[in-house]
Amino acid sequence: NKCADTLVGNYLVRGVSSGEKKRTCIAMELLLQPDILLLDEPTTGLDSFSANEIVNCLSRVARDLNKTVIMSLHQPRYSIFKQLDKLFLLNVNGECAYHGPTSKARDYFAERGFTCEEADNPGDFLLDLVQSRGLSFKNDALDITDVSFSQKDDDKLHSNGITGNSITADNSHNSDYGATHIGMNGFHDSKSLGTVDFGKMFLSSKELSAIREDIVESLTDSPIWAEKQMSGFLTQMKHLLLRELRTVLKNPECFIGQVVIATFLSLLFGLLFFQSELTPERGFQNRHGLFFFLSLSLMMMNIAHIELFIAQQKLFFHEYANGYYYLLPYFLSTVLFDLLTLRVIPCLIFGFTLTYMVGLQSDADHLLYMIVMLILLAVTGCGISYLITSLLRTFYISHMTVILVFVVMMVFAGLIINLKTLPGWVEGLKYLSVVYYGVSGLSVNEFVGLNFCGNSTANSACPGLEAALADPANLRSALGPAASFVTPETIERMFSNPVQICVSGESGLEVQGIDYQSVSKWFYSGMVSLIALIMYTLTFVRLYFSNRHI
Repeated sequence: NKCADTLVGNYLVRGVSSGEKKRTCIAMELLLQPDILLLDEPTTGLDSFSANEIVNCLSRVARDLNKTVIMSLHQPRYSIFKQLDKLFLLNVNGECAYHGPTSKARDYFAERGFTCEEADNPGDFLLDLVQSRGLSFKNDALDITDVSFSQKDDDKLHSNGITGNSITADNSHNSDYGATHIGMNGFHDSKSLGTVDFGKMFLSSKELSAIREDIVESLTDSPIWAEKQMSGFLTQMKHLLLRELRTVLKNPECFIGQVVIATFLSLLFGLLFFQSELTPERGFQNRHGLFFFLSLSLMMMNIAHIELFIAQQKLFFHEYANGYYYLLPYFLSTVLFDLLTLRVIPCLIFGFTLTYMVGLQSDADHLLYMIVMLILLAVTGCGISYLITSLLRTFYISHMTVILVFVVMMVFAGLIINLKTLPGWVEGLKYLSVVYYGVSGLSVNEFVGLNFCGNSTANSACPGLEAALADPANLRSALGPAASFVTPETIERMFSNPVQICVSGESGLEVQGIDYQSVSKWFYSGMVSLIALIMYTLTFVRLYFSNRHI
């Protein structure tokens, strides 16, 4: 209980101990209440006490919950060894040297002439026995080395022809290295211990025959059908969403970072375009530039989640392969929670801050559309990052690929180059750019019905026109017969006096090549939604087929 509600930890965050991590992994596997629990070296890397605690825990699971626990062990201490009900012992070639009750293992080998000393750990004795290949054991004192196993010297041995044999320590071999060679006398000839084939010995044993008889008897029984029991869809969604919430509460850095970045960028853009003028010279350009950088920023903010998504994939593959949940509830819970926390809140900060600081149209219809479009841009950018990361799964390559895709979309957004000046087949690439749809939708939302008016001179509005009309030929061409009544003084007064000039927002959209007549602003938001749906669907398909190979 002392480690309850404690972070497990990783390479950056200090968490529970190694033994507690092992027990946590075992507890996770027990959530599904499996009839058989397989563990690969659960005690490896732990100290003697922690390893003993792990095996005690598994022993209680097998005894109290009536489960079958199968695990691989290396160098088990005696307190661990005696808790094992059955033992499957492998030799160095991966062949079965013994399979049966653990309590009868020593008797099995004793009957064949290999006796474990009373004070020796049976686990160490058996491992040393089956892994020996006539290897040399170094003896620094150059004396005869005491060994942990000896052969029984009596006539009541198993019928393998071994009588009166003994293992001797002979240091005549490799004397240059001060080594003692372990040999066995009387087994057909003088042979090293490694020449004893424990695999073949077990194949001819009565223990294997008994096991085969048990298997045949079990096959005659009525079959037991294993059925995978899993919670319902809504139950899985509920617990996965709660887990996402707890993860954010315990590790709020990502959420706080998104809020801080959104606040900083919205204040920066708000100060740069503060109460932007509605003049023909600067009003349209400032607003169009703001929408471009805003759309691009929302896309680029998703790059920070590439590494997080790669780490989540590793955990997902493990849990999904173990049958913790289905793919669909996991995917939906991840996307929905990501949408509500990391997309909606930053977009609300952007929308309200920029609308009132820049002086954009702030009625309910325009403000709602702007916030919806910003959320769609952020979600689509996240979907593109998810898809590329699920395909590549390498942080560096995924990072570079996502940046490349966003840069190409930025080029065809319509601000860096006027798309009307491009060849038709090149201009068509804009329909693949999410940034283009974002800038176009926000521009249509803002500029339709908006007039840009300001006092200006004709010289400022039409540079070079006064000089052109000063030429009598150009003047006659422009005014016809009335040119004879226009004096140079009249032309000078006409071009120097300030006049009020008004330009409609629609004319600015036409200059940029943004369609607002045949389609409405909701067309652009619908296209962004369609691209987002495609990206998330492809990501789901990729995860599904990835797990087919686990």
